Amino acid sequence: MSSNFATAWPLFNMPRAASLLLSNLRVRVRMAAECFWPVAILLESTGGKHSSVPPLTGLRHVRRSGREKQTRLARAFKFSLGLFLVTGTSGLRIRPAIMWTLLTTVAAVALAAAAFPPSVPAQTCTGGPITSVATFDPAKDYFADASTRADTLTYAKNFNVQYFKSYKVVTIRSSGTSKQYTLQLCNATPVTGAIAVPVSSLAIDSSDMYAAAFIERIGQLGTLGHVGPDTSLVSSPCLLKRIAANQTIPYGNGTEINGSASLVFASAALAGAPNTPFISIAAAIRAETTPLARAEWVKFFSLFSNTESTANDLFQNTIARVYDCHANYGKSQKSANRVAWLASSSLQSGPSNSFSSPDESYTSAMISDAGFTPLTLPAGSTRDAATAVLKQTDLFIEDTPVGSSTNSTWDSLLTLYVSDTAAVHDFPFAQAGISGLAFKPDRLRTIDGADYFVYNHWAQPDVLINELLFSATWSTNLGKHGNLFRALPADDNEVVIGPSACVTTDPSASLIALTGLSCPASGDNTATPVGHDGGGGGGKTGAAIGATIAVLLFVAAGVLAWVFRHEILDKVRVMRESHGEGGGDGRWTRAKARSGAIELT
Repeated sequence: MSSNFATAWPLFNMPRAASLLLSNLRVRVRMAAECFWPVAILLESTGGKHSSVPPLTGLRHVRRSGREKQTRLARAFKFSLGLFLVTGTSGLRIRPAIMWTLLTTVAAVALAAAAFPPSVPAQTCTGGPITSVATFDPAKDYFADASTRADTLTYAKNFNVQYFKSYKVVTIRSSGTSKQYTLQLCNATPVTGAIAVPVSSLAIDSSDMYAAAFIERIGQLGTLGHVGPDTSLVSSPCLLKRIAANQTIPYGNGTEINGSASLVFASAALAGAPNTPFISIAAAIRAETTPLARAEWVKFFSLFSNTESTANDLFQNTIARVYDCHANYGKSQKSANRVAWLASSSLQSGPSNSFSSPDESYTSAMISDAGFTPLTLPAGSTRDAATAVLKQTDLFIEDTPVGSSTNSTWDSLLTLYVSDTAAVHDFPFAQAGISGLAFKPDRLRTIDGADYFVYNHWAQPDVLINELLFSATWSTNLGKHGNLFRALPADDNEVVIGPSACVTTDPSASLIALTGLSCPASGDNTATPVGHDGGGGGGKTGAAIGATIAVLLFVAAGVLAWVFRHEILDKVRVMRESHGEGGGDGRWTRAKARSGAIELT
């Protein structure tokens, strides 16, 4: 039959066949409206909106209500209506037709309950461009304004973000693997597994304490509801102030954040809150090799508060601008200073025999950008190798971790490197005696011993390069103190910081004035951008969705063609007969009885 059908289908008869088929469907829709009216009333009652409206109006109302509420019953009703239209009612009396409709409705509801996944729980967050669920427009692009996006990255390589109409997908890369997170705007139709943004309450675990400095710098410290379990690592005065005022609550195993924090920055799920989403960021940021690459992660943290425009402006017009200005200044000085940033593998009372350049790629980039020459040591270098480097060093940054120990003295640190401390006076950086250029980046420390530098300098490269350049001229500025470094030969003591030291101004406001340096209030970045490895996940996802929809449409067309195969073939025969290829109504009558079609009169 299929071959006869193929040869019998004249192209000029297609409009007439389509017209007959549409007329048939219109009749079925009218009958379906009357048969489904009791079901429509039932659905409206179930949805809490019973109303006595005409049948066709009621159907439209149910269909509209189903779009707004996205309830299973509304979808089941649509599905059963489809079954009714496909199966037809010809040959059935009205009462059997209603019974058949009710049976198909019950079957559709059962099928829908099994086939449709449970809906995502309603979002409880507030804020953002969508003021309420009722005002959400799925066709609108809520990120059309480029200033509200952070998808243009100049330096950072270990994260990227793709924007869709009402959500954003951020990818984090670390140790050869990548993870994706979907951030859904509040009051938009929820996406399964998405984190609703803006997040009103965050938590930070000790493993990812670095996040606090970025969050604070974009002015979102107020969203930090919990921190723990080791609060002795907190070194931000403003965060300490929040903890003292019970605005940020310490936690132990995480049970304290259940039901309050929507997200935790941590290396793993918290034992006491295993269902709270967590994101690990420390390793990914540390893997960035340059100061500006790490600092550009302010854009990442802005994604969770929808403050991308703030982060973009902060990074371009403050962090990168000030950093580049200092870098150009340093290089213009044509200094021959050789800088060694070294550390012993451990703090001990006697000589150490394991040294390195800590965070070598980062510190070397910082030294080079400041116009100096970095002197480095590979991990595990011997004491003799360290001494050989120090003999060439003009500026020495001693960065051995001291934990909560305070005011490590110059003499105690020297014994790690040399057996005869007197010999150090012949080294270039120490020849000026108490004016010698040896520093330790632990000037600011909390009463619990937390070193401010450790968890804050990633977010403040503009402050750090300013400090480095100032340190090179410290012997002529003995009356001044740095913000991060203390001068070791001068027995410069640490400064204890606490809640009272909290200031709301940006760290760049406390930069030390350098002779001959004047950075413009705003301007374009002048550093050469590092290549960015942007992801293509968004395009691949869209292509996959499009392919899936195409396949489903193809399958649906095939199913409809199979269901209406007898009607289509018989209509073709009727049209052929009307063109003189044979007459009679016998074939149409037999086909009508066989397929249950409604006779059009």
